[in-house]
Amino acid sequence: MRRQEALVVTAGTAAEASRDGEQPRPPGLGCRARAEPGGPQEPRQQWKTFLYCEPHKRIKEVLEEELSIKRDECHVKSTPAVALDGIWSIKRNLPMGGMMPGQQSRNSSLPQAKYYSRHGGLRSKTPVPLTSTVGKPVPASGLLHTVARYKFYLAFENSQHVDYITEKLWRNAFLAGAVPVVLGPDRANYERFVPRGSFIHVDDFPSAASLAAYLLFLDRNLAVYRRYFHWRRSYAVHITSFWDEPWCRTCQAVQTSGDQPKSIQNLASWFERNMSGRARVRARGIIPGHGAREVGCAPGDLTASSIASPGDNQASSIASPGDSQALSSGTSSISQPHDDGGRTFTERGKVRRDVIDLSVCTREKLAHVKDCKAGSSGIPLQLVTNLFSLDLPQDWQLYQYHVTYSPDLASRRLRIALLYSHSKLLDKAKAFDGTILFLSEKLDLKVTELTSETQRGETVTITLTLTTQLSSSSPVCIQFFSVIFRKIFKKLKMYQIGRNFYKPSEPVEIPQYKLSLWPGFAVSVSRFESRLLLNADVSYKVLRNETVLEFMTDLCLRTGMSHFTETCQKQLVGLIVLTRYNNKTYRIDDIDWSVKPTHAFQKRDGSEITYMDYYKQQYNITLSDLNQPVLVSLLKRKRKDSSEPQMVHLVPELCFLTGLSSQATSDFHLMKAVAEETRLSPVGRQQQLARLVDDIQRNQVARLELETWGLHFGSQISLTGRVVPSEKILLQDHTCQPATAADWSKDMRTCKILSSQPLSRWLIVCCNRAENLIEGLMSCLRRVGGPMGFNVGYPKIIKVDEKPAAFLRAIQLHVNPDVQLVMCILPSNPKNYYDSIKKYLSSDCPVPSQCVLTRTLTKQGMMMSVATKIAMQMTCKLGGELWAVEIPLKSLMVAGIDICRDALNKDVVVVGFVASINSRITRWFSRCVLQRTAADIADCLKVCLTGALNKWYKHNHDLPSRIIIYRDGVGDGQLKTVLDYEVPQLLSSVTECSSGASSSRLSVVVVRKRCLLRFFTETGHTVQNPPLGTVVDSEATRAEYDFYLVSQTANRGTVSPTYYNIIYDDNGLKPDHMQRLTFKLCHLYYNWQGLISVPAPCQYAHKLTFLVAQSIHKEPSLELSDNLFYL
Repeated sequence: MRRQEALVVTAGTAAEASRDGEQPRPPGLGCRARAEPGGPQEPRQQWKTFLYCEPHKRIKEVLEEELSIKRDECHVKSTPAVALDGIWSIKRNLPMGGMMPGQQSRNSSLPQAKYYSRHGGLRSKTPVPLTSTVGKPVPASGLLHTVARYKFYLAFENSQHVDYITEKLWRNAFLAGAVPVVLGPDRANYERFVPRGSFIHVDDFPSAASLAAYLLFLDRNLAVYRRYFHWRRSYAVHITSFWDEPWCRTCQAVQTSGDQPKSIQNLASWFERNMSGRARVRARGIIPGHGAREVGCAPGDLTASSIASPGDNQASSIASPGDSQALSSGTSSISQPHDDGGRTFTERGKVRRDVIDLSVCTREKLAHVKDCKAGSSGIPLQLVTNLFSLDLPQDWQLYQYHVTYSPDLASRRLRIALLYSHSKLLDKAKAFDGTILFLSEKLDLKVTELTSETQRGETVTITLTLTTQLSSSSPVCIQFFSVIFRKIFKKLKMYQIGRNFYKPSEPVEIPQYKLSLWPGFAVSVSRFESRLLLNADVSYKVLRNETVLEFMTDLCLRTGMSHFTETCQKQLVGLIVLTRYNNKTYRIDDIDWSVKPTHAFQKRDGSEITYMDYYKQQYNITLSDLNQPVLVSLLKRKRKDSSEPQMVHLVPELCFLTGLSSQATSDFHLMKAVAEETRLSPVGRQQQLARLVDDIQRNQVARLELETWGLHFGSQISLTGRVVPSEKILLQDHTCQPATAADWSKDMRTCKILSSQPLSRWLIVCCNRAENLIEGLMSCLRRVGGPMGFNVGYPKIIKVDEKPAAFLRAIQLHVNPDVQLVMCILPSNPKNYYDSIKKYLSSDCPVPSQCVLTRTLTKQGMMMSVATKIAMQMTCKLGGELWAVEIPLKSLMVAGIDICRDALNKDVVVVGFVASINSRITRWFSRCVLQRTAADIADCLKVCLTGALNKWYKHNHDLPSRIIIYRDGVGDGQLKTVLDYEVPQLLSSVTECSSGASSSRLSVVVVRKRCLLRFFTETGHTVQNPPLGTVVDSEATRAEYDFYLVSQTANRGTVSPTYYNIIYDDNGLKPDHMQRLTFKLCHLYYNWQGLISVPAPCQYAHKLTFLVAQSIHKEPSLELSDNLFYL
């Protein structure tokens, strides 16, 4: 074999040519040099170049290989390399840092210098320190330490070339824990290498002023700032060994290249050959204007539309010649830039999350229910639902076309207008968002070319390419039908807020509480079993007849000016407001106290206008308070090509608060007044649904829209359900069949509970005012405890001052390991007391605790009922068992999982896991784990289930033969993640704990309490709620192994069924058995002497996560895991 010789040429900062083994010296800061081959190429010798700086210069000699920064992956999947707490715990008083090598900033040809020159720099826009670019250079050894003090780092590249992303991003920003503000290639190029949401791109902002405003907003809002670090949970930065890796790759290229040289005459031209047009323009030093592409308002870009009505001038749900709006889902646009080829509707944008779940069906893998999932036990019952049929022709198809324009047109409105000008398309049902076209009929050719002429006389060629042919069962079509109904509701003069539609023209007023209720409907189109159905239910939007300005004025009068801004910020940020001049809702993300209505903003046409003048001209509204600040709201991204949210300003005087405050929800009379209007009886609900159907059928435009697409609005669906038998409640010496199946509280007063521990060593901590209430409480506890079999001894009473710290000090002084339980009698405002007590007694000093409000003990007529509930809770917290139901399956463990976000730190997910540890399903193991994940998905289930199995083995000396886990808290679109990520954790735990013995069989059931579906029974000419135990497992269900169960009653209003979806099942239970078992478990929640809407382990897990997320904010001690300490 012939020996191949190689000459390696290194080009870049302080690079020198290396030949015959001579080692080049390392790069020096601030220098730039270029090395080229010094002589003619010898035979059999290859010349290689290692380019580690920007390709400004041309290497005109012949080069066979090139090793550069292009397409070099710099991220590898791994566990987080840096603890997140370590990043923001040192974020510091200096919010922004920008560092560039000193001598480069003097070069006016560099991109960063041009940016500063064009926009006037960031220094004048931000009242924060900006590291000098011409002063003392930062020593290389102290660079990361210096950058670590700053929240932001200006990672501005020396050159704008495709794939040219240097250590300014990788080392100076990412390793130091700063958020990089980048200037270099375009955003799409950056996102090939780094996760979206890990950086801020200057191209997303029309000016340095808007960029600075966004940085200042992030500086004030730590929760939003932290989102830029979420990527570290899945990725770590890989910094290459600067010389070793390139040398190794060069040698590898020498060995593999053979004798097939590849000549490159112009390195810069070669480097740019795969660049997009926009990137190529930018690389040549030309920054395109706003007309180069259509973009939305960048954060802080206060245009007329962004203030008055964000999205008013955007594209509509289904574009028509005079109504050009984008196909959208909620607030997420499904349109994309037009250069994405033939992607489908699903690939291009955000498919509605509940539609994503339609593609997850595990029933095909379950042999015992593959052919039939319906049960047969129980009494048949005819039911009416709030489902309506949508009839389609049997051969109905939806045709998706990708549309391109030559030359390219930046304006979406112009693209839509030119396409709709062709008569060939006018007689077809169509929907177009500027890029993707949907037709109800197929065009003659797969590729159709059209020619149009603009008003300026320019000829434009429009190419329509058929990309996908969709059936009615496709998730894309399901969402498309929802878009059609969105337009229909718009024709009915209804406004969309969230996913629901409301009629502001018919408000229901509750004047005594300054509330308005907008009636409306929640609507969803989906495929049920084998047909397409519309699910509609009545909904109400609660609005306060109080503006944000009125709220701020009242708050100022109550708190005074000293802490007004801080208190106002705390109470308003996060609330949802409605602007009635355009009937749109916004979330308050910040308050900008420096901007007033007299300040001016720049409109889209470049002119400036003040807020007060704008509202006067646009809406004929005169602002009364010219000194009020403005509210800041971050809108969700309308397009996937923009990572930064759109920031808009709102005037408090024109913003109305929505929803009910915590103070309002605790007002019994207010909530009763609201319930009287919103809790419709089955008859009232049915009347509203009938009115909706009638409105659609009477509206000619709405009916024509349906008919155009081949849809026909059908009748209301009726079906057959079943009623399973009621259950008997098992007590120690008595089996009761409650007179009312949903309530056995009266039986509990005269019958003994299954088991209890006597309470003899316990404390009562109270303030001086509550001392006289203790005797009455003790008397009632003994009167109710005796018949129940719960013996209550006299406690040690500790009197303290009426301060939270006094309660906590008393507990710390008197609680010891011998104390069984601590009862605290709290004043009327218990939040601070409750949180501090529960945190200490649940984590620091694990002892069961019982908190009682003073006002509860003053209700003399209800003291026996109050004492009964307190006695039952204390029994459970001491490890007692209250009642049971008959469970035919032996050696069965049931468990519940619930997940929520921590109230103080939204980055923390609280996972609650509760499992039975005896065969009667009356004793429970509880564990709560805090984790940091972006999604509400648990990654701690293996350790939780392993702990439960160990506890079961300790009590039963064997493992359970069956495990059934009910997973609550699964959001829309998370079903596949639960199946692919959580179920394997549970299986792994079961397998490892088996240790050679027969493995426990596992089933996983997803539980959803909130569903639109309602069932009614018909009696004569009226309808009413279905009876307890009603099961529906056909027609209204999906193609999955699922069913609905009514396990609660509604004294007022309409009862809501609970939806169960068995996504994994090794147990092979018959559908009848799974449904009956689920119904039995709804009887076993010890905090309520009646049936509840979900199985008891789910409700226990919910109570556990609620306590931790709202009060404790840390993991409870495992010493309490055997007791229901959270009731």
